Amino acid sequence: MTLDRVANAATPTQPAFAEWLRDRRNARRVPHRFEDCHYVVVRNSHDTEGRWKMGGKRHTVYGKTSLSERERIAAANKLTRAR
Repeated sequence: MTLDRVANAATPTQPAFAEWLRDRRNARRVPHRFEDCHYVVVRNSHDTEGRWKMGGKRHTVYGKTSLSERERIAAANKLTRAR
């Protein structure tokens, strides 16, 4: 899961929430909100900032806490290849 995917899904029904997600002032709060929803940051060990490259941009990827670290990394790799 990426922040863009959540914001894009929220835009038609909850545009204020999508705007809150995209607002840079809330960047430090977003990971905590994802953790409340049982998602954690999946770090890319091949990037200095731990972010994943998709469509020419670097994104933070979140994975379900119910998955193992290996499964979260595999899902993030699959997500990056799909874009």
